[in-house]
Amino acid sequence: MAIGADSHSRDLEICRSGLIESRLGMGPLLILAPVGFGKTTLMRQHREWREFEFPSLPSLWLNANEGIDSLTAFLAALAPSQLTAARPCVYLDNWQSAQSDWRRQVLTLLESAPVQTVIASRDSVAEEQLTSGSSPLGEMIGPAQLRLNFSDIETLWTRGTPELASRLFRETLGWPLAVGLSLRQSADWVSSLLVDTKSTELTGKLADDIRLQSRLWSGLSEHLTSRDWQRLLMLTLFPASERSWFDSFELLALDELMHRYLPGLFLELEGQFSLLPLVRMTLSRLGFRYLESQYRQVHLQLAQRRAEAGDIAAGISLMLSCGERSSAARLLSQHGGLLEWIRHGLGNLEQILALFDDRDIKAFPEVAWLYVIVNFKRGRVDQARRMVNRYWRDQDAFEWNLADALIRLYEGRILERQELDSLRCASLDQGSEPYATALANNILALVALQQGELQTASKCLDSARLAYNRELEAEYGETYLDIHQAHLALLNMQGELASALLTRVAGQVQTYFSQDLSIRVALQGVKRELAFCQGLMPTINAIGQLVHKLNRSEAWFDLYASIYTLAARSAMHHDGPQELLVWLAKASQDSQKRRLAYLETLLSYLARLALLRWPERESSFQPYIKPVAEDPLSMPWRLQQLHLEWCDLTGQASDSLCQTIADRAQAGAHLYLYTYCQWLTALRSHDRTLLARLWQQLDEQGWVGVVWLVKHRLSAEELSDCLNRHNRTRLLQQPAAGADTSLLSGREVSVIELVRRGHRNKQIALELDISEQTVKFHLKNIFRKLGVKGRRQAVAVLSAGVPNFQ
Repeated sequence: MAIGADSHSRDLEICRSGLIESRLGMGPLLILAPVGFGKTTLMRQHREWREFEFPSLPSLWLNANEGIDSLTAFLAALAPSQLTAARPCVYLDNWQSAQSDWRRQVLTLLESAPVQTVIASRDSVAEEQLTSGSSPLGEMIGPAQLRLNFSDIETLWTRGTPELASRLFRETLGWPLAVGLSLRQSADWVSSLLVDTKSTELTGKLADDIRLQSRLWSGLSEHLTSRDWQRLLMLTLFPASERSWFDSFELLALDELMHRYLPGLFLELEGQFSLLPLVRMTLSRLGFRYLESQYRQVHLQLAQRRAEAGDIAAGISLMLSCGERSSAARLLSQHGGLLEWIRHGLGNLEQILALFDDRDIKAFPEVAWLYVIVNFKRGRVDQARRMVNRYWRDQDAFEWNLADALIRLYEGRILERQELDSLRCASLDQGSEPYATALANNILALVALQQGELQTASKCLDSARLAYNRELEAEYGETYLDIHQAHLALLNMQGELASALLTRVAGQVQTYFSQDLSIRVALQGVKRELAFCQGLMPTINAIGQLVHKLNRSEAWFDLYASIYTLAARSAMHHDGPQELLVWLAKASQDSQKRRLAYLETLLSYLARLALLRWPERESSFQPYIKPVAEDPLSMPWRLQQLHLEWCDLTGQASDSLCQTIADRAQAGAHLYLYTYCQWLTALRSHDRTLLARLWQQLDEQGWVGVVWLVKHRLSAEELSDCLNRHNRTRLLQQPAAGADTSLLSGREVSVIELVRRGHRNKQIALELDISEQTVKFHLKNIFRKLGVKGRRQAVAVLSAGVPNFQ
């Protein structure tokens, strides 16, 4: 059997004439395969073998549309003595090209003739005609029998290694034409393949061969209509095309096209069309060369289909591959508008942005918008800000105004009245898209939270939730709303509600957003603050991990301030000045990128508090200290609280400032800040009536964290008695020397503490932001160290041997 197309290639043949001889019998033998499967050469080999084995047995070779007279004369000349068991043979080549009248005449002559017939065709029309006649069709040889196997290739490729022969077999699936063209290449070409380990390079080099392209083109162009070419080229755009991409009529047409003209050159996959990679690549090159306008139309048509099906990345990639850059950019504003991209995951956004280049970002506002969202989600607020500044002033569009407001929020800047009014108008506009309304209300809620106006924040969150209820896919936005709602409940000192909301959010994050760092940091930040308010101080290791994640994610100023303030309190409690200095240095570096308006002020107050704790470290903390704000009331509420705390510790407290902040907190329904101000006022003025009411409130709510902030004004007995009542004496005492917890690491102590509270493994994983497998690993080590077999025994041992573990 030949493996090439040239007449001088007999040295690269495997003789398989037996394929025909073993199948000759009653009825014509049909060899049916696309171009390049060696049909003609196989018949030639069989004819030569016949002439050698049966010299006196005549044969006739007839090409399509050649004169019928030669066949008539051949049949008339047959002598009875020649009609042996091995009868004369007639070979009919290129049957698919024959005219219908010629075919009918030939079949009529051969129907009762004492000969054996071998017919070679490229498409199944031969089979249809032969089966419709009165004489039965004999056997059929298809691509599966004609393709070369690995042993054939290994035998022929004497210059290559078995590994290279194996690669060639995988890439060509034994397609004789492709194998033959490979074997005819120069020694340098073969050597380059031996060095190159990428199989795609082999496929690409074969697809670039002009002989392969011309054979495939000539084999298909004589049969395919313009519409057939369009359908076929559509299958070259992806390694595998899903059947669901096409309607029922197109599916029938494609099935017929593949099985009639390309049998053996595509892979039978369930639910997909998949051309042999070599064929797909070759057809793609032919499409660009000979059918450029059709190929371009195919790209655009399938791009629109993929975009409508939700696969925007595929649609954009197709448009860009045919040079339609403006159309690709416009896809970003379709199917929901630009605002839709805010709720997409970062991985998906980065994948789509990577399809464009810097020219597209500068040329198209839609791509610039995507660039803003990606950098915003990466935490690169400064890059997002530069792009917003470029378009915001030129584009009178709600999207860009919203982007500017969102970034201002994350920069910690106070929105101007005009900007707030614009957002309020958008939040109230019933004609706006639900997501736009929800997002505007979300921003307004965060602005109000930052300023301590909790009543306004609550109304905005309710409006945002109503807008999300009009959306079909609002899980991401609603999850963030639950985090903000939990934060709001925390500041209203509603611990049970905050805890319930955080538990629900933790389940949603684990299910839908486990890879989204920003939403996980927001969740952990609120959880840590709630735990502190209830008297649980985080370890330096735990809060350090959260600070590290915070610096790599998007975070609005209030979240940033809450986590860094809690980190500073943990460092001061656990005597970790070095850790705090590392965190302050990292935040200072971030200030060069994030441009948070109040970040330097925040770091200054934390450094001032740290100096009171470690006065000997003045040279280390001094670089972060800035002048005290002249108007503390203009700052976000967290900075107001830090200002009051520092003033109280240094004896510079102002009763009028404390009262003004308390009045504002009360007006904004900010119970946490109001209660803190009440404690300061009561302790400084020794107001026993107010103190009695505050102690009663503390006992009812268990909000030990507020008392911890004013502990310097309490006697040792008062503080110890308070912590004892609420089982928080670990804030004052360390485990007894030699107690069992000395065996456990900090993380193991955190795990067993949650076990004591009745948490299951999944809840512990969510609480500590680790996997369930890691929880099991820690439990196994805890049981081994304590010499117990289960959770109850571990808790019992620690409760008996460690003070304040109950």
